[in-house]
Amino acid sequence: MLESMDLFNVIMRFDTHTMLGVLFWSNVFLAAIVFTFETTIKTTQDKEYIHKAALTRITYAAAYLFLWLWELLPGAVSFCLGYSILFFCFYLDACLMLSFLSVAEKRRQLVLKVMLVAGIVSFNLLEVFFSVETLRALVVSCITMAIYCIPTISFITRKINSRFKRVIGGFYILFLVSLFPRIVIPIVEMFDSSGVTHDIAIAHSGFYLILVIITICGILSTLLFIKERSDVMLENMALYDQLTQIPNRHGFFLSANLLFLKCQRERLEISLLITDIDYFKKVNDNYGHDFGDIVLRRFAVVIKESIRQYDLICRYGGEEFLMMLQCDKPGIAENLAQRIMERLKSEHFDEYPDFRFTISVGISTSIPNEDESLDTYIKNADAALYEAKNSGRNKICFCGAAKNVL
Repeated sequence: MLESMDLFNVIMRFDTHTMLGVLFWSNVFLAAIVFTFETTIKTTQDKEYIHKAALTRITYAAAYLFLWLWELLPGAVSFCLGYSILFFCFYLDACLMLSFLSVAEKRRQLVLKVMLVAGIVSFNLLEVFFSVETLRALVVSCITMAIYCIPTISFITRKINSRFKRVIGGFYILFLVSLFPRIVIPIVEMFDSSGVTHDIAIAHSGFYLILVIITICGILSTLLFIKERSDVMLENMALYDQLTQIPNRHGFFLSANLLFLKCQRERLEISLLITDIDYFKKVNDNYGHDFGDIVLRRFAVVIKESIRQYDLICRYGGEEFLMMLQCDKPGIAENLAQRIMERLKSEHFDEYPDFRFTISVGISTSIPNEDESLDTYIKNADAALYEAKNSGRNKICFCGAAKNVL
């Protein structure tokens, strides 16, 4: 047991000067890698993330350089300037982490700034008047923990975070845990009247080792966050209509085919509605295409606010929108169509206060047979829509029976 503990002590006793050199050079090389990675980035926001990450690594390198040269520089210059820059880097890291979570609350940013300023001021005052190694370790660890607590907690606790973000939050939890010995040991010595000194070397070594790991993981996670964000953007572009921000045909059919098979298997009634904005060409001709886009977006909002949470919608093409409902009681589809048409009567446009528009609706409703497909329902609903438009528009045509909506 003693031999294993001795081996552990040998492994964990890293020379501080050497570790600072490793941190300096690792940040220099990582900054170069990040700048090189920028050539693969296409979006402006991602380029901004890359610039922030690279500049943060360069600033880290400057901080570690001042600490690395503490034997050549005056102690006040080396420690005060080095740790002040290091605290600023921790702050930049924390802000970058929050930006990947889309957390832009001014209150959190203000708290981080207050922690940064308070940390720099308190550390420099203590360093000038009480330049003691154990006290320095205590203060540095407390300031570091205070700055990283907010983004770490956000990574762990936010329900909408991906599993990857939660794992990264777990790494930062380990980093914060590694600070505890550097906090506890100096406090114990302050209040221990026996005069026994405790070995803090292993705590220092563990702290610097975790710093190296966090340095590498920080850059990897930043690059992976950018990739994750790009993947989400690509998925959004592939599955959603960019004008109305509702699913496009591809995104719709991914879910609609599954719902159709479920209703076909369980013998459940479904309804498929196709809506078309009446005389939409005249809207573009008389008011311009920009206003036409406004009308399309407003109509999409009306549909989203009118359907149930589990109903499916999409922009089917041009001014046509498609909805698919699982009908748990009679009249669901017709009631929805009437509700949308009634809502449109009260829609107001600031650009043209007197402008109003109507829609025509075609509905296909039944329990799907084994020989039917989703395309069958779409064709039937499209035929019903054609009948509604030919019979005067602003109507609902349900299985061939047109209904006026005044």
